Amino acid sequence: MKKNNLIPLIVIVVPVTILVMTILYNTYVVLDVEIIPIEVNVNDNLGFNLDSSALIFGTIPPGNLGSRSIVVSNLKYSSSNVNIKVKGELKNWIYVSENNFNLNKEESKELEFKLLIPKDAEKRIYNSELRIITTRF
Repeated sequence: MKKNNLIPLIVIVVPVTILVMTILYNTYVVLDVEIIPIEVNVNDNLGFNLDSSALIFGTIPPGNLGSRSIVVSNLKYSSSNVNIKVKGELKNWIYVSENNFNLNKEESKELEFKLLIPKDAEKRIYNSELRIITTRF
């Protein structure tokens, strides 16, 4: 390709690329990701753990339900969208009271997490992680 043909191509491609990237950045940007450990001990007896540094359900017998709450706050951004995801072996056992919601600046929302242990669950400690993903909307 000749040098003379390359210059007009660059003049067109660079501004179009910048425009497309700006549109994508302004419509979907991950602002923050918070990762919180989740733990439950599946065993015959019942036990409580009130530690607030993680989402720990304590000890729950198979076939029973546990519940914990957390407060999600938007203290930094003018407005944001919050998405909750559970990763790991407890993914199909946990249910959240609300997901994919908007928070304005200085706004908070309490979320309840219910953990339903299947009747045939193996008696052991299970771990997963909760991801709270904040994006611009």
